[in-house]
Amino acid sequence: MKIAFVTECDYELSGGAEGCDLVVFPFFRGGAVSYDKEIKGATNFFRTLTNLSKRLKSTVIAGCDTDSYGMIRHSAAVCDGGKLLGISDMTTVAEKEKYVGGGTLRVYDTRAGKIGLAVGWDSLSSEVVKTLALCGADVIVNVADTVLGGITGVSARAKAYEFGVPIAVCAYRNAMLCGVEGEMVFSSPQKVSVATVGTGKDYHLVTLRRRGKKYNGENSS
Repeated sequence: MKIAFVTECDYELSGGAEGCDLVVFPFFRGGAVSYDKEIKGATNFFRTLTNLSKRLKSTVIAGCDTDSYGMIRHSAAVCDGGKLLGISDMTTVAEKEKYVGGGTLRVYDTRAGKIGLAVGWDSLSSEVVKTLALCGADVIVNVADTVLGGITGVSARAKAYEFGVPIAVCAYRNAMLCGVEGEMVFSSPQKVSVATVGTGKDYHLVTLRRRGKKYNGENSS
C-alpha cells in the first residue's frame, strides 16, 4: 500500500500524492465542522474531501472536530472515489475534556484495502488496536493530535508488533509508519511525504496454558 502523508490541511494539493492508494491528513485547525451546516450546504468540508478522493482516485482520510448540535467529537472522515464512506469518532475521552466519546470502532473496506481507523488518543488503547486488528484491518491509520514527545511512536511500534498490523500515524507537521516487526519504517515532518508498506497477513498458531478446567460441552462427573 502506497500512503501519502500530508501534515498540513491543504486540501487543494497541487502535487505529491498522485498514484497513492491512501492520502492521510491531520486534524483540521479551523474549528469544529457543523453537521447541520454541512447538510444545509452552508459549508463544504466533507464535499471538498470527497472531490479530492475522486480527483486523486485514492482513499482520503482527514481529521476534524465535528459539531452535532452542540456535541463536539474528535473525528476523522473516510472518503473513497468521490464518496463519503463514514466518520469515526475518538472513543477514549478523559474526564473534563471537551469531547463526547464515540461509541463504535470501524474497519473501512476501501480501494486501498481494509483500513482500521484510530482517532486521536485511541491509538494508545490496546483494546482499540486489538479490535481493529481482529476485524481484519490491513493497516491501522491514526490521525493524531501530536506525536507527544515520542510516546505515540513508541506505542505505535509496540502495538504494530504485538497485533501484527502496520500502524500509520499522521499529525500536524509529523508523520510516521510502523511495521509489524516493531520497526520505524518511516518518519518525516515534511508537508507531503510518501511511504510504502506491505499488507500481507502472516498468521501463526499460539497456544496458551491456563489454570482451571475449560467447559467442553460434555457433562462433568
